[in-house]
Amino acid sequence: MVQPPGNTRLNVLHMRQWYQEQQKTSRGWVLNVLLGVVLISGAMFGLDWVNRQEAALDQSKQTLLQTVVEANPQRVDPAHEGKIVHLTGITATDAELKDLQFGVSVPAAVLTRQVSMYQWAQIRHDAREDRSGGLKTGNRAFTYTYELRWAPGRVSSEGFKSRLGHANPDPAVAGQTWRAGQVTLGAYRLTASQRDVLVATEPVPLDGLKLETLLAGLPAALRGRARVSGSEIWVGDPAKPELGDLRITFERLNPTTEISVLAVQKKDSFAPYHDTQGNQLAYLKYGKMSAREMLTEPNLIEIAVGALARIGILVLLIAGWINLLGFLKPLRGLHFVLGTLAFARFLGGAAAGVYTLAWRQAQLWQNAKPDLARVALGDGGGVAGVLLLAAVMTGPLLQWGLQYGEKQALGKTP
Repeated sequence: MVQPPGNTRLNVLHMRQWYQEQQKTSRGWVLNVLLGVVLISGAMFGLDWVNRQEAALDQSKQTLLQTVVEANPQRVDPAHEGKIVHLTGITATDAELKDLQFGVSVPAAVLTRQVSMYQWAQIRHDAREDRSGGLKTGNRAFTYTYELRWAPGRVSSEGFKSRLGHANPDPAVAGQTWRAGQVTLGAYRLTASQRDVLVATEPVPLDGLKLETLLAGLPAALRGRARVSGSEIWVGDPAKPELGDLRITFERLNPTTEISVLAVQKKDSFAPYHDTQGNQLAYLKYGKMSAREMLTEPNLIEIAVGALARIGILVLLIAGWINLLGFLKPLRGLHFVLGTLAFARFLGGAAAGVYTLAWRQAQLWQNAKPDLARVALGDGGGVAGVLLLAAVMTGPLLQWGLQYGEKQALGKTP
């Protein structure tokens, strides 16, 4: 009896396996496709929502800019009640802020006691890095080293990879901040939320204070090791610090500091502007700034929130596309091209996810931010192209490996 050629026999085997896998995994295909559709749809909805929020915020800033009224900080004008006002002036307060523990007392809008401790810090290294800064081949892994350094507060050593011999003690003294109960800007009063934005900016010299009073703020066991230098209290030898040594400094915000405010006038104080999306907008900046400068200055918090939201959306898109491409898995031994996509579905899903995000974001930006739209589509398309090229190069190699293994099992090793 004549046997069919080896390739024909192998194809028949693949067909039989394909039909068996199809019967066994048909339910899995449906779930993969449904999950992929849900993830991609949810990601697209989330991207649209994020862009609507950002557009509403931009529109609110434009509204502020178009309706803002320049106010005289020396006189509260009743005609400006409920309107958006902009003013620049010098703060004032009669407060004498005190740190009773150390006997430090200064006129200030803000007084801060900052405590740094000499303590262990964990440093992560890529195990594949060589001494020249390049990467060696091999799986990605990390090693950890530990060194003593100055850091504010206490670094939690409970999460260290190696806690033995690297435990950080609790600081003997804690940091603290005091704020004036009332700070004025000419004839206006700053609100509690505006006062909370103020931060200490200049050191408080300690030379004029009694040494005994300052050291009395420390636990008795530490006073013998403490010294005062300029605006700092050192517990331990600054030249040869040891674990647990402390560096204590005091800073204040001068009671007469120039600031700029952009907010809604409410009697002789301020209130935030409420837009249609529920955002509350009120601005306080140091120095003299125009309303346009205050509104157009990059806001790091807004940038970070937008970036994190898009990273989360990208993860959903990639997961969705990987699930959608999962239905090709049973076809990997039946057809070369389909097999390539099946083997490289993770890279292919990443490429599709990146391009989907870039394409949709470019659409949403094309009217309001055409320059950013072009950058998003260009850069996103470039990254997606690199990932797709990697998929095309990787898939055939994996597919060939499987076919080679199957031929070995059939005794057809070339």
